[in-house]
Amino acid sequence: MKLKEFNAENTVPLRGGAAVISAVSLNQKTGLFNFSLGAVEQLKLIDGEQIIIYQDEEHPEDWYLEIVHDNGFVLRKKETVSKGLIFNNTAMARAICESVGFDDHAGRILIAGEPTPHGKRKLWALLTSGLRNK
Repeated sequence: MKLKEFNAENTVPLRGGAAVISAVSLNQKTGLFNFSLGAVEQLKLIDGEQIIIYQDEEHPEDWYLEIVHDNGFVLRKKETVSKGLIFNNTAMARAICESVGFDDHAGRILIAGEPTPHGKRKLWALLTSGLRNK
């Protein structure tokens, strides 16, 4: 087994001495995915960019995202909702939550500080272990 380490130093980017959290919040009821400003900066996301989300079939609780040019969920800016970028898909939000047994309607998932190479793809791990029921 070859392990890649994710820790507080290499996962949470720093800006001006204060931690900027790279995360995506999701809501199962509305299907809202809200990428934090830290995530937008870390992944260099822009309004209109597209992402695809992958689930590891061998480890269903493991999820990844990839920035793509077509066939993805389109990210949009909506300043009345978020300083970051958003998209909606209720089925996707529910699938992620169900895979880890998360019953609350909303939660936050941290995004790994470095991408995981997978062939020619650059995948960003979604750290779903942070989704915990109250």
